[in-house]
Amino acid sequence: MRPQFSVVIPTFRRPGALANCLGGLAVQQGQADACEVIVVDDAGDGETEQVVQSFASRLNVRAIAPSHGGPARARNAGAALAEGRYLAFTDDDCVPDTAWLQQMAAAIRGREPAAVGGRTVNGLLHCSLASATQLVVDYACYRGLTSPGHFFPANNLVVPREPFLAMGGFDESFAMYGEDREFCDRWQRLGFRLDYAPEAIVRHLHPLDFPAFWQLHVNYGRGSYLFHALRARQLGGGIRFAPPRWYAGLIAHPLGQPDGAPHNARMALLVAIAQLANVTGFFWERQRMR
Repeated sequence: MRPQFSVVIPTFRRPGALANCLGGLAVQQGQADACEVIVVDDAGDGETEQVVQSFASRLNVRAIAPSHGGPARARNAGAALAEGRYLAFTDDDCVPDTAWLQQMAAAIRGREPAAVGGRTVNGLLHCSLASATQLVVDYACYRGLTSPGHFFPANNLVVPREPFLAMGGFDESFAMYGEDREFCDRWQRLGFRLDYAPEAIVRHLHPLDFPAFWQLHVNYGRGSYLFHALRARQLGGGIRFAPPRWYAGLIAHPLGQPDGAPHNARMALLVAIAQLANVTGFFWERQRMR
């Protein structure tokens, strides 16, 4: 029987995290027989295959190992082999809630060919750097749901398979970050709907120290430049930035959280540092591409 969902997971040398992700998929409510799982090993070092085989009795899962090319290419490689009606994308450092696919199934029912983004939450509450990163993602992805051009991260995204393949999938020129933003923008410009399913939750478990936090947001900035430069070439004109009030709102966003003034002030500082890293990456990539 053809599965309803093909869950595609790119992975790169994180066998422990991948095992946690597959563990979450193995206990999905009401969807165990309705999905296949394709793990795309972007490292090809053999560890991934061992983890996948340990779940073979609990999941319809297989691993493939195309040549190394980054997450966009890995997701496309998995999608090309998928048999499901819908592609469900997540990452190896994420653990879906047990109702994730059930909630996605409810969200897409009667809405084809809509794509659906779920809600990604920080799964490492003790890590302030991971918390600050999630605040940035929350503000960028979930506050603009009524605005044209909003997007969802590719760690919690379901797309009908046929239109995904027809439009070429993710843009593989985005080697690190930004391919999800570009895809969602292209999807909407082609006239397709992009809906939000907040009940479809994925927990992101990405431990960060300060150097990793800085580099992550530098990379976000590099991906942002590539997205804006590509969009400017396609639509004509120069790069269009969000108005200053958007950035001011981002810095102030943590101050409205229910955690208390000292914690919120620290989060606001970390979000400001993240934006400095983002700007650094943006202009570094612009200089590199000249």
